Amino acid sequence: MFSGLDLTDADLTGADMRHVWIVDSILVGACLDGACLDGASLLKSRLARASLQGATGHRITFKKVNFSGANLSGGSFPRAMMNEADAMGAKFVGTDLSGADLSYLHAHEAYFDEANLTGANLFHGGLVGASLRGANFHKADLSRARLTGADCRGANFTESGFGQALLDRVDMSQADLTRAFVVDAVLSGANLEEAKLIDANLCQSDLRGALLTGADLSGADLYGAQFEAPQLLGTTRDERTVLPGRIIKVLEGGDDGYRPPPTPESLLERYAQGEREFRRVDLPRANFVGVVLVRAQLPGANLERARFGRANLRGAGLQGATLTRANLICSDLNLANLERADLRRANLHMATLCQTNLRGANLRGASLTQATLIDVQLDGAEYDDETRWPDGFTPPS
Repeated sequence: MFSGLDLTDADLTGADMRHVWIVDSILVGACLDGACLDGASLLKSRLARASLQGATGHRITFKKVNFSGANLSGGSFPRAMMNEADAMGAKFVGTDLSGADLSYLHAHEAYFDEANLTGANLFHGGLVGASLRGANFHKADLSRARLTGADCRGANFTESGFGQALLDRVDMSQADLTRAFVVDAVLSGANLEEAKLIDANLCQSDLRGALLTGADLSGADLYGAQFEAPQLLGTTRDERTVLPGRIIKVLEGGDDGYRPPPTPESLLERYAQGEREFRRVDLPRANFVGVVLVRAQLPGANLERARFGRANLRGAGLQGATLTRANLICSDLNLANLERADLRRANLHMATLCQTNLRGANLRGASLTQATLIDVQLDGAEYDDETRWPDGFTPPS
């Protein structure tokens, strides 16, 4: 066993490293293309920007390894132990990770296109913004995984598990989720167009704002799922498809009995009782100072000049909402969806916006001075010379 080695930028192309143990060592920028690593262990080592293209390693141990920016494309690492590894921005294109343990993997913005992850364990994995196009996740465990904004177009998720996973704004168009277990998952704003959801279990999942046009819901169980009847337009369903009772009433021409909250107090009371979806909200100048509305859904709400100072709006759905001249000072807007929201002249001084969706939002004249902006999505957002940004922050041109 070797410990504490410094192999920075080392050329180990094609090396035979079977059953070698290299623990807590530095291999930053090293080249291990085509290397044989069967049974090897690189526990807690640093392989940032390393290249392992075409390398092989059956039952290799990569636990707690730093792979940030590394390239493992075309490699073969079946049944690898890669739990708790840092693979941010790493490339696994076409890599065989079948049966691998990737639990608690941190792989934001990583590339797994066309990779084989059949039967892999990705419990609590972080794949925010990752590219998984055409990858094979058959019978993989993605329970409690975070795939916010991930590109999963055409991926195979047959019989995979997504219990309590965060799949908001994920693109799963044309993906195959036949017999997938997607219970109590967050799919708000997801793209599931032309996806196969045959016999999938989507009970209690949040599908608000999800695109379902062309999706096959034959035999799917959506009992207790949150979505609106118009989202079912263009979907395929059969006599085995299970829908929430309120959706059935709407489809049959009935009234689902929903009434929007007439006052801020009634909204907060209904929220405290467990309600999270509030449609047709019209509460201009409302006082919500210091309130907790975590994951509350208020799409298209009229909240002009409303006061949200120090409010907790983490994960809230405010897409298309009117928030002109609203006071959001020191508010928590992490993971919130403000796509196409009207925030003209809104005050977001010292607000926190981490992984917040501001695509297409109108920020003309808005103040974001001293706000915390991390991984904020600003594609298509509108702003002008009067928009005030935090010092050092440069908005996309």
